[in-house]
Amino acid sequence: MNESQFNLFTQKIINRLPYWMAIRRKNQDSIGSMFLDVFGIELKEIYDILTYAYEQVYIESVDLDQINILYKSLLEEYTDIELIDEIYTDDGSLKRTKDINELIKSDEFYFLDEKRKIIYLNKAYSKNAKYKYGYVYVRYKNTINKLILELHQVWNFLDEFGFLLDCSRLIGESNYDYKNRLIDVFKSPPSSSMNGLLNAISRETGLRVFKTWKDGSKDFIIDDPMVVINKIKVDNQYFDIKDIDILNNKIILKGNEKFKDISRKVVYDSGIEMHQLHNKNDKKLQYELFEADGFATDLLKEYAKKLKMIAPIEWGSFIWDESFYDLSESDISGEGFIPSFYDSSIEGFKKYK
Repeated sequence: MNESQFNLFTQKIINRLPYWMAIRRKNQDSIGSMFLDVFGIELKEIYDILTYAYEQVYIESVDLDQINILYKSLLEEYTDIELIDEIYTDDGSLKRTKDINELIKSDEFYFLDEKRKIIYLNKAYSKNAKYKYGYVYVRYKNTINKLILELHQVWNFLDEFGFLLDCSRLIGESNYDYKNRLIDVFKSPPSSSMNGLLNAISRETGLRVFKTWKDGSKDFIIDDPMVVINKIKVDNQYFDIKDIDILNNKIILKGNEKFKDISRKVVYDSGIEMHQLHNKNDKKLQYELFEADGFATDLLKEYAKKLKMIAPIEWGSFIWDESFYDLSESDISGEGFIPSFYDSSIEGFKKYK
């Protein structure tokens, strides 16, 4: 056994012993050193756990390999778990595990929640156009049933950041893509301005695209005609519109020799059109919102209904069971409320004895 076979923590323990001890001078052959290595291994495990936990506190160092997606299917309510003979796929049989970590690390297993009668897997078996997340078979009482799989989102450390930043994960979104969207909250904050609205809408709907420009000296091609041209960002700065060409429905960002062999970050919004409701010259929007006789279309009525529900600004719509009402002042909007007796300090009840 040589010194390199001990981990760093074992070596630190040995180095703190008095020099005259044989375990310090001849630790390679010492039984005492092997004994101390047991504690060194334990300390190393504790250190690794604490280091991992510390890294999850910061979004830049968060673990992108942590599980975020599983697949599940619900068994019939009357199913007797003990009578399930086999669960298998088109490729072969699956083994049951009661260890979540084993399920996460291998696609050979399935996990069965006996109380809720839900089967969990970590792979979308046999997925196709008809079955988006695939399916598995269950052999039960000499009959074979096909179970359709559906997505099961697993909450992890990134979702904790999303909860704090009010930016939820999109369905099926990877950890890498979700992390980019969360960081974008700080780089492109939402607001009521045009840019702020664009930031919020594109990010929350997954229409903000993040790309890597591998060599900044070469042209970068965006093969997407529906992009907000003047809002393209490169390295978190708006790209000069003079250096943008459009050819055959493709957007070309001109390369620059000063960025030769330098990787750059490109961010743009795809699939969004910006309109102003008051702009009567915007014929496309006007045709969508108004009939030829000037009356509102069903689309405009639906918009008005949703706005009234989400952010009411009209006067006189007091909601009695909620104790709040729409403010009518000309310089403010939103909701006011009538304080309830039960929201007051207990001291206020003295006068009602």
